[in-house]
Amino acid sequence: GVLDTVNMINYRWSEDIFMKNEVHADGKNHGIVMYLDWSGSMCNIIKDTVEQLIILTQFCKKVNIPFDVYAFSSKNHPSLNITGDDGNSINKQYNEHEDNSVMRPHAFSLIQYLSSDMKTNEYKQAVQTLYYLAQSSGYYCGGYTYPSEFGMGCTPLNEAIMCALQQVPAFQAKHGVQIVNTVFLTDGDGHSMGASRGWGDDKSIVHDSKTRKDYEVNKNENNPETNVYLRILQERTGTNMIGIRLYEGKINRMRYSALISDEDMPKMVQAWKQHNFVAVDDAGYDKLFIVKGNLNVETEALGNLSEDASYAK
Repeated sequence: GVLDTVNMINYRWSEDIFMKNEVHADGKNHGIVMYLDWSGSMCNIIKDTVEQLIILTQFCKKVNIPFDVYAFSSKNHPSLNITGDDGNSINKQYNEHEDNSVMRPHAFSLIQYLSSDMKTNEYKQAVQTLYYLAQSSGYYCGGYTYPSEFGMGCTPLNEAIMCALQQVPAFQAKHGVQIVNTVFLTDGDGHSMGASRGWGDDKSIVHDSKTRKDYEVNKNENNPETNVYLRILQERTGTNMIGIRLYEGKINRMRYSALISDEDMPKMVQAWKQHNFVAVDDAGYDKLFIVKGNLNVETEALGNLSEDASYAK
């Protein structure tokens, strides 16, 4: 310890001669909820995306950040085929109706692959299973077999965002974290739940019955309906919204997706060459990261860290 030069004269009758410091954390504690797009449009990048996701979970485990990982899929699982007294499935999300003022979610499943609540052996086994399925389901598959329920189908991205409205607050309460970062690893293209049906000068409005706020679907945005749902999630829960998209092509082709403007393209091209990713401001996310896919990682970034490594390291 460090001697307190004022109190050290009392050493004969008191042992309290050392300096005392109370350390407070500068930042707030965080948690991460991740949603992985398990759809056919992801099949050529699903292996790379899963590798990116596993790196994120390893980082979380290294610095004791709680996390949950879900994959959203249109595939139906037999274990969910539970019928009620009327004989209808109690897990059927799609509701046949003619009322255009009511949303029409599609049938979907959320699969929890990884969690910080898992024990070490459970986590290792779950990572192996997830990686195996990513190899099997994408274009990389080489004769692998897997249950059909884990195949890649449609893209219930919007439905997953609706689930996050309940899951994010529940995760925050369970782990007592101050800030929740909600991450979507997706190609960004979800199926409409009915809010994009306006044509011409018609307006589409999404009404949040809980906050009683109305959100206009801006047709000039990239994925306008999804952006509305993301804004509802952010404003209702206070979460940080992060998008991660693996991309194999040249970054200058992104101008056609309206994610990067012609004005910003030169600096984005330079960042892409130098860092293998770019960060863009997107209407739905606080920040959207476009990451170069098919990179051969030759070094293990976390492997050389000791168990008692500092947060700075």
